[in-house]
Formats: sequence, C-alpha cells, structure tokens
Amino acid sequence: RIASRFLDLPADLADILNDLLSKRGKAALFSDMATESRRLLGGPHPRIAAATSVDVYPFKSAPPIIAGLPYHPRPIVQSYQAYTRVLAQHDVDHIRRNGAEIYVVHVGSIDNRPTFADGGYLWPEFLSLYDPVDQVPLGLVLERRSIPVTLDSRTVFEGTSAYNTRIDLPATAPGTILQVQGTIRPTILGRVFGLVFKPPQLTLTLRRADGGEQVHRLVPGQLGAGFPISPILHDPEEVQALFDGRQAGSAVTEFRINAAGFQRLFWANGFPLTVTQIHRPGQD
Repeated sequence: RIASRFLDLPADLADILNDLLSKRGKAALFSDMATESRRLLGGPHPRIAAATSVDVYPFKSAPPIIAGLPYHPRPIVQSYQAYTRVLAQHDVDHIRRNGAEIYVVHVGSIDNRPTFADGGYLWPEFLSLYDPVDQVPLGLVLERRSIPVTLDSRTVFEGTSAYNTRIDLPATAPGTILQVQGTIRPTILGRVFGLVFKPPQLTLTLRRADGGEQVHRLVPGQLGAGFPISPILHDPEEVQALFDGRQAGSAVTEFRINAAGFQRLFWANGFPLTVTQIHRPGQD
C-alpha cells in the first residue's frame, strides 16, 4: 500500500496543481468580467453607483450583476422572452409600481426582429416615467422621475388588415413614436401543428423615408403586446434624441405584414391592427 501511494503521488500532486491553477484561472476570468462590466456601466457611472436599484433593457443583464450593483429586474428579465400579452403586462405592472430607479437602455434585438419588438410595450412607460441623464458604453442611462409625464396619444390607424397589404404611416414631430399593436391568431391547423412544431414565420417589411426597405421576422405575440414601429433607432445617441425631442433615427412611412399562401394555412387572415402616435409633451 505504501509503495502504491508513492507511485500515485506524482499524479495526485498534478491533480492538486491543476485544481489550483483552474481556481486561479476562474478567479482571473471573473475579475476580468467584473472589470469589463464596470467599464460598460461607466465605472460605474455615479448615478448608477448611487442608485438603489438598476435594470438593463432589453437584455444584457449580466453587467450590473457581475459588478455587484443592486440589480432589480422586471419579471421577464430578457425582453426577447416576453412574447405574449400576459407576459408583457407583468412587466408593465412592475415598472409602474416598482420599476428600477435606473435603467440602462441599449439598442438591438435577436433573430432579426424589429429593433424594439423585444419589450416594445415598455416604451410608453419609459417616456412617461424616466428621463435620460447620461450615456455609458452599454447604453443610455435613464433615471426614474418623481412625477410621471402625461403623454399625448392618438390613434392614427385602426381597422382590420390583411397580409401583404401596405399601411401608410403619417409624418410625425420629433420626440414621437408610432406604436403598432395587432392580433394575429393561428388557424386550427396552426394550433395543431404548433403542438409539435413551430409554425412558419411571418415577416414585417418597413419602408423608410429614404426609400429603402428592411424585412424583419415578426413574432405574433410581440405584435399583440405592441412595439414602436417608427422611428427606427440605431444607437443610444438616437434614443437620447428621441427623449430630447430632436429628430431621431429613420422614419418609417409604410409597413406591411407578409405571408405567402402556404403560411396562411397556419395563420388566420384578416386581423385587427392599431397604430398609436405617442408624444412626450414639452419636447417641441
């Protein structure tokens, strides 16, 4: 037994050394991640460091957690997962009652969805409940207001639409968003098919004021919750301009929801659609 232990000693020492190196490597990796998280949050920024609660929209929630900040997420932490009206309403109720003191807003989505389709139902709440205070590498820093702003809203389109049908959008003043909401339901075949497989995807075509077009994947549940369809914002500077009442991003002049004949077997044609113009007063 003694001889066997001596023979095994080099392997045992190697295992101990590997374990120590692994722990040091992990510690170094975490230290690097914490440093990068603080950088993304501006050091962290004094407003972020002093906040009693912090959240990030629409995703990228790791930086405040790794940086050791008081992370206070909404119920659906990653907004791309809020793809039903019920889930969306949980987030809206939370942000109205108990939303984070500081939000860091970055721009982007996943799977070629429209820029603000993920959690787009929160934009009226952001415009009413928050003010921009600065920018950090991760995005625009929003601070909760003591008194909400009452937004000016009016319906600019309401009716039943169909696939591949163009819907014109009005020109709007700076500091205004156009929020689209609609209900696209699966057919009976679509419901049965959806028990096992994903139904064929729908798409959304946006025509910009410059004449260009862009096509995105459309998740019907996100359309049901609502999201800003215009303007198309590309970076935190343009989000800041929207809050400030300046010209921001690319205006959308028309859009259409696309479905080929095969796709209509799975998604019912003839669906209610509403476009609402939302303006933050005092930004003219």
